Amino acid sequence: MTDRRRLWAVRMVRTVTDYAAIPSYGSARWHALPETDRRRIAAVVAAAEYWVAGKDDLIERLRRGIADGRAAL
Repeated sequence: MTDRRRLWAVRMVRTVTDYAAIPSYGSARWHALPETDRRRIAAVVAAAEYWVAGKDDLIERLRRGIADGRAAL
């Protein structure tokens, strides 16, 4: 399922040919764009991917952090 999600996200972001034109999600530039603008949509998709990518290995990162904390005691 993760691979399908990522492929879809890549296709959505690639609808914008100038990646520098994609504003940060929630920024003033993002708010200034019409809701149907592909750059606005790409920014939302990119933000969602960053968020979910951080969660993909969340459990493992927490386990490592706990183990590291215990080892430091």
